[in-house]
Amino acid sequence: MGNDDPLSVAPAAPASTVDTISASESPARKWAARAGIGCVTVLALGLPLVFGLVFYLLLSEEIVLNAGDPFRETRLWVIREGRSRSGLAWSVSSPIDNATEAARAQCVRTQVRYLKWNDGLYFEPDSVYCRCYVRQDGRWVSAAETCRLE
Repeated sequence: MGNDDPLSVAPAAPASTVDTISASESPARKWAARAGIGCVTVLALGLPLVFGLVFYLLLSEEIVLNAGDPFRETRLWVIREGRSRSGLAWSVSSPIDNATEAARAQCVRTQVRYLKWNDGLYFEPDSVYCRCYVRQDGRWVSAAETCRLE
């Protein structure tokens, strides 16, 4: 049987040709291919999460994360001015060392950041405030004491 026979099996490519092709690829090209695959994966997994978060924010207008500690809280909410949405704000609250005279009070520092888009995309200056709380009847209530921000 000759090479003209359609049922004949063609000889396999020599293994050295395959090894030569993969060995000739530079490390930079391999790294770029892996980085490209990583970027596509992050986009494929991340974009649905971001769109879901935006959709949820548009419906509920606020997300609060609190892991059971009343003094550690993170909030993200939609800013409304009039009937339109004009930005996002997020705040982070955390306890600070008791800077008051009364050791029974717990003070909490809150920093609020604003991202506005009504006249172009811009950040407004941050707001920082502090509140103190005391324990009454098993609950934390706002105290009349003031705390110092440093």
